[in-house]
Amino acid sequence: MRALPNVLLLSALSALSACGEPVVISDNIVTEFVGAQRVDELAPLLVEGAVFVLTADRRGRRDNMNAWQIVSSDPSVLSLTPVPPDPEIDDDAIRYDAVALAPGEVEITVLDDEGEVRDAASVVVKRPDELRYFSRVHELAGEPLQVGVSAAPQVVVGGEGTFEVQYFAEGERLYGLAPLAGLSAEGVLVGAPQASLGLDRQYISLSAEAAGPQVIQLVINSVEVGVLDVEFVEPYAVASVRLDGDDEAEAETGDPLSVIALTTDAAGEPVFGSRCAWSLAGAPITGEGERLGYTYNPDHERRVTGSCEGVAAELVVHGDEFSASLSSSVGCSVVSGGAASLAGLVAAGLALSRRRRAA
Repeated sequence: MRALPNVLLLSALSALSACGEPVVISDNIVTEFVGAQRVDELAPLLVEGAVFVLTADRRGRRDNMNAWQIVSSDPSVLSLTPVPPDPEIDDDAIRYDAVALAPGEVEITVLDDEGEVRDAASVVVKRPDELRYFSRVHELAGEPLQVGVSAAPQVVVGGEGTFEVQYFAEGERLYGLAPLAGLSAEGVLVGAPQASLGLDRQYISLSAEAAGPQVIQLVINSVEVGVLDVEFVEPYAVASVRLDGDDEAEAETGDPLSVIALTTDAAGEPVFGSRCAWSLAGAPITGEGERLGYTYNPDHERRVTGSCEGVAAELVVHGDEFSASLSSSVGCSVVSGGAASLAGLVAAGLALSRRRRAA
């Protein structure tokens, strides 16, 4: 069973309130689930340009903290802007929009309404010196696959290949969602789908109008942080399709499950961005993309067909309410001062943790 990413914790809960309840500083960058509870703490290393939300609260005690503050020791490295209280969020916490502006180390301090220090923590901002790329469609299938190591990833012309981008500095992972952009030749489109399961996942999507090699220059705030060589290929490069489905043995009626279409060329190398259509007993299923979602129903056996660039495969599943989507549909968006629904994140986490079966 696959586990969600572990939280990296850096928060010295050194200051306690008069009644002993700790003040906790957290962010919305890395999210972990313990049962149905979402756990947020501080990410220790931030990528330059990261935009996120800082929260301070007194867990275990309800207090009006509207007059409290979160202060950055160096606003030129980490800027903080207070978020107005949201009446729909009843947790008596204070929130600040945060932007990692430049490399450096910053002390984050929580001050109460009398200016007393109630907690402090350090975070480090670094500029990445290495980018690593991972296939989004293989992530959905539970088969993590790093691309661009020995050969340029192949993306079908007219399709859309989506990849997770991970940032590193001196071999250490950096966290946060930065304003990543791609520069490329005319006719190549580079997008940045919104992250899922918290803000520790950065994605890019690539598409082109013509076949051939391309170099994608990746920048954050006009500063180059990496390049990715890509080979755009004609649709006929797809030679085989494998359908990878969730393991229904662990499912309960009504659970959301999925089937993922993975395509390869004649040499067995992955081909990304394949356009896939789905059918059920010959009847077309709504939508198009590498992912087929459905609702588990053990009483309804169905034979689904996935056809990608003219190459088809079949898989027997049990369910209803089928619909297809692109792998670039990476989940919920996260807005300033807010959070994705817990139910949605838990459902996504359960889907990611299921074992899969293939045909």
